[in-house]
Amino acid sequence: MAHLILGRAPDLSAKNPPRRHPLAREQEGLGPLYGFRHPKLHVTSFYVKSALREAKNGKSEMLAVGSSDGCTILFPTDERYHRDGGSTIAPPPATPSSSAMDSDSDDGLPQLPPLRKQTDVLNAPRVADDIPIYYNGTPLVRGHDREVGALTWTAGGELVTVGDDFL
Repeated sequence: MAHLILGRAPDLSAKNPPRRHPLAREQEGLGPLYGFRHPKLHVTSFYVKSALREAKNGKSEMLAVGSSDGCTILFPTDERYHRDGGSTIAPPPATPSSSAMDSDSDDGLPQLPPLRKQTDVLNAPRVADDIPIYYNGTPLVRGHDREVGALTWTAGGELVTVGDDFL
């Protein structure tokens, strides 16, 4: 499962780097504030981008992320929407079972394929960290058939996405 982490480290910025003495110890950056995960977030190429909508005109700040699974995922970044203080343990999958994936749907539209299972090659345990991870993203399904790469927000706060639907 892929995840995103927000945070800034101004001391690691390439613009106007501070002069350092060659023997001085390096400083660590401020690090991430929190992370986002979602079962439909799969970033398998560098074409997948993200865009942040600024809070203005009564619309809250929102992070939109493309995915290789054919959908855009929206994450609210306003901390009022972050429940339970975050978790580093994955919640139970919210995807329908394979029996619900049959082609006989009530609305006549084809069903989405089941999620790909990614296993760790070395089956090594993950390093424990204290970064809160939030799972409250909303996928925008049936907007694209393939990878959603470029995306941006308009001046009015509307989302525009570009996908590889016709490859």
